[in-house]
Amino acid sequence: MTRSLASEWAKYGMRFNVIAPGPIPTEGAFSRLSTAAPEDMEAVAAQTVPVGRLGKPEELANLAAYICSDYSSWLNGAIIDFDGGQQFLNHGSSFGSHLHEMSSEDWEQIESNIRQRTGKAKSKM
Repeated sequence: MTRSLASEWAKYGMRFNVIAPGPIPTEGAFSRLSTAAPEDMEAVAAQTVPVGRLGKPEELANLAAYICSDYSSWLNGAIIDFDGGQQFLNHGSSFGSHLHEMSSEDWEQIESNIRQRTGKAKSKM
């Protein structure tokens, strides 16, 4: 879709680029999708990144600011992997693989954690 939009709308001065981020610890991601403590989850996630650490929100913000600036005015239709090289380690698919192995009890515990932290239940789809 990004590349299609980029080719269709470029003549109007519009650019479409995508950032595909790797693990960046945020309360929403790291405290809600695991029964483990967020700091334990961060340690596990950091092991999946070749540079040996997780990304920082401000690093992602810097990339987004650059993409939106005139310094990258010729960049259009790009999908930028911003993950410390994680896509090259097990093809980037290992980080979320634990979610498929979780039991119903684990998911119930996660939902309970979400309720305790936010006062809201998970979305029912």
